[in-house]
Amino acid sequence: MMANDFSPDLQRQVDPFADQTLVEILGVWVVLLAFSILHFITRGQGPA
Repeated sequence: MMANDFSPDLQRQVDPFADQTLVEILGVWVVLLAFSILHFITRGQGPA
């Protein structure tokens, strides 16, 4: 009975957490892209 009660609870907790991680990963990528672009601009587009 406890296992049955735990399954839906875990699923409910995992769903929002998965969305949060996706948003966090996207945010990190955006920050990394912005940083690299800024670095490129400040460097004068580098040797290329």
